[in-house]
Amino acid sequence: MNRAKTLLRLAIFMYALAWFLPVIKDGTTLAQGGVPGWEALVTALSPIWDSGSGDTWWEATLAAASGLTNAWFLIAVVGIRTRRLSKRLLVTGLLLAALINTYWLAVGLGNLRVGYYLWAASYWVLAAAVVERTSAA
Repeated sequence: MNRAKTLLRLAIFMYALAWFLPVIKDGTTLAQGGVPGWEALVTALSPIWDSGSGDTWWEATLAAASGLTNAWFLIAVVGIRTRRLSKRLLVTGLLLAALINTYWLAVGLGNLRVGYYLWAASYWVLAAAVVERTSAA
């Protein structure tokens, strides 16, 4: 198996696993050990439908943008497999998504758990897969 496929599979595995692992401590699920990734996504997107969260407009915007990066991850997976999107667009989008997702380091450092780090790293690994696949082609 070539390196691009290995990186792609690793990125997908890390991303999927992160949905079920604790993302932040003191959560309400996973036996009070932390909020799993799928629940963190719902929380991150909540400013879209709940304006009374108490966050500033900037915090709400960054949280929602971070949640929406998940759609780009899925688009990039399809894009790398079908080769319908350019390398530049895929890599730029993934790196921008990874940058947006560092927002959580600023607000949750010390409280973040393995699920966050796996999820955040999966964007970097997917970007590496795009670079590897397109340079091998």
